Amino acid sequence: MVFYRNLMISIFTAGVLLSCGSPEPATKIELSPLFSDHMVLQQNIYLPIWGNANPGGQVMVELMNQKIITVANQSGEWRAILLPVQTGGPFEMKVYGKDTIIIHDILVGEVWIGSGQSNMEMPLAGWGKIMN
Repeated sequence: MVFYRNLMISIFTAGVLLSCGSPEPATKIELSPLFSDHMVLQQNIYLPIWGNANPGGQVMVELMNQKIITVANQSGEWRAILLPVQTGGPFEMKVYGKDTIIIHDILVGEVWIGSGQSNMEMPLAGWGKIMN
């Protein structure tokens, strides 16, 4: 529910900004360190992309025929939400302002995170004999 509220706020903010005139393209664009070459994005979900830029600067994120425009807030933070995408790749994502950042070799699929559980040493073929 919070996601949809934030999405509606973003749409409203974009509408207000468009009615007040177009903001200048952002400078000093930075992406969160989570976004880099060779990353994997989760399929079939809304994809938030975020970072920092000069306050009030316009940022455009482009991925797979989607172009989302957002504006950095007073703290310089910006966020764009892309529509769900299907499995595939490799793709490129471009983030524009006055500068351009290009992220190469992006794959879209299932993202799984494994952590240091004690049973992660077990073979996938079955439990077999466990020593120690």
